[in-house]
Amino acid sequence: MQRAPEDAAHGDRDDEQLRLVAPALFEGLPKSGMLPATICNWAPRRRAEWWAFKAAKLDGGLARSLVVRRKLLESSGVVLGAWSQGPGLTRGAFPPNSIIGRYCSIGPGVMVANENHPLDQRSTSGWFYDPICGLARQRVLPPRPILAIGHDVWIGASVCITPRVRRIGHGAVIGAGSVVTRDVPPFAIVAGNPARLLRYRFEGAEAQSWLASRWWRLEPAKALASFSSMSDEAKCAPESARWPEALEASERAFDALLLV
Repeated sequence: MQRAPEDAAHGDRDDEQLRLVAPALFEGLPKSGMLPATICNWAPRRRAEWWAFKAAKLDGGLARSLVVRRKLLESSGVVLGAWSQGPGLTRGAFPPNSIIGRYCSIGPGVMVANENHPLDQRSTSGWFYDPICGLARQRVLPPRPILAIGHDVWIGASVCITPRVRRIGHGAVIGAGSVVTRDVPPFAIVAGNPARLLRYRFEGAEAQSWLASRWWRLEPAKALASFSSMSDEAKCAPESARWPEALEASERAFDALLLV
């Protein structure tokens, strides 16, 4: 398995889909300062992602930086939802076509494999199927499809997500050191090599209540306040969590990617 190159071709990216879901995932972040914006705007393309992570330190940290998220989308084809954070969100950790929901926690050493090596060729070496190595004229393998990670997902340290995985549902938890080889359902707690289901965080009406609340739309302080007033029987989003139709459509597009 192989990570995504830093300068992956734009042709490998589903830019239309990425830009469709981005508004809902970026909504609510504070406006970025002039210095971080200047750094991101003037960063050379081949090192744009490196400079974006540097600029985040001047913009209140990665969890709240809007300008860094816009740069990651433009330069790397990665959509990082608002308030998501963690030591695993490093340069090159997620390949193009990765969409990470709001309030996700990413542990250190997380690796998302971009593609497998071809098993039906005479050699599995990148020299013979990957143009980046400088010998092959065209890619033998198709680009990785979109990887959609839902809201409030916790991915533990040193997790490996293989190319087969396309969806990790809302509220899922992946234990440290796991090798994820298949899609993870919402609220599932999985662990191991390969990762297997241990149990669900929420099920039935409780899970539906969590989803119906749409608390992830709120900024952290308001989200915390909403937890104390949210009952298991809640069926409607708080008034402050309701969005204009354009944002609602953006979130519906993201939810559609998570349907198994």
